[in-house]
Amino acid sequence: MASYLKVKSGWRALVARQGVRRSRTFPNKTLAQRWAAEEERKIFEGEATQDDASRMSVAELLEKYRQEDSGNWSETKSNMVRRTAELFGDMRVDELTLASIKKVVTTTELYSASTCRVVLQTLAGALRHARIGWGMIVPSEAVKDAQKALEKTGHLSKPEERDRRITPEEEAALVEHWVSNLVPSDVVAFLIDTPIRSGEMCALTRDDIEGGIITIRDRKDPTKRHRIDRVPLVGRSAEIMERRLRGDTLRPFPFSQARVYDAIQSAAAAAGLDDLHVHDLRHEGISRLFAAGWQVPHVALITGHKRWETLKRYTHVTAEEVLAKVRSPS
Repeated sequence: MASYLKVKSGWRALVARQGVRRSRTFPNKTLAQRWAAEEERKIFEGEATQDDASRMSVAELLEKYRQEDSGNWSETKSNMVRRTAELFGDMRVDELTLASIKKVVTTTELYSASTCRVVLQTLAGALRHARIGWGMIVPSEAVKDAQKALEKTGHLSKPEERDRRITPEEEAALVEHWVSNLVPSDVVAFLIDTPIRSGEMCALTRDDIEGGIITIRDRKDPTKRHRIDRVPLVGRSAEIMERRLRGDTLRPFPFSQARVYDAIQSAAAAAGLDDLHVHDLRHEGISRLFAAGWQVPHVALITGHKRWETLKRYTHVTAEEVLAKVRSPS
């Protein structure tokens, strides 16, 4: 017998008979009941067969997931979905078992243990979406069991927390050894002084800047779609923004996040700073704000973090900075 659930957009009907499981949402319960009755008739008369997990590959599931749910994805999540497809794409969804998942993760040479950890989280999220949104029967428990087993053997691990700081001399060296003709070197100072994500910087348009405040649209937030934040420009960022908006340009930073990554990594390599990562600029900027005496809510307004537990991972204030602040007359 079909079941019905009241949801925000109307009524969701769920049909589950003879191994076939399907769901669909309708604006009212009457339409949901009519559809469910027709689906049950098809199943009973043999016109419908299980056509979800038994036939769909992981790559197909991830592509459908992307088409339906990618409106608020960050570039990082898009990359993780791509990596998940690289590892598991050729498998059918119903072939995802504890043994098969462990075999893929323990034999791959593509990704580190920390990346594989996020890959399995991404896979679990896609399966959850398929189960709730499409009514598919999916092997969610197999993924959970694999996560626990692989964590115990060390094949999944949290990324090591970096405490790399960027000195003023290293910042100057990055600019001095800048090689990109597409991305200007002033993105270094901009991302340190106003430590937003580089993708957020690249997405800004002229309409998003007013009176020293930028509006960040579709900000990364796992709990809210299309989040909008207003963020003040700090330090050198205000002057850089004013300079970038001269003329009739629509976007002050008209290039992709990937271009920014490439430009910074190329400059770091040319300057001999092989251990410097692009994300270290954001770490450095956040640490400088705290060292300057900024309070947590004010820093979080800039960075977009909602929880102190997450924000503190980016904070690497030194004892010398605290001592200088204590001794400061102000």
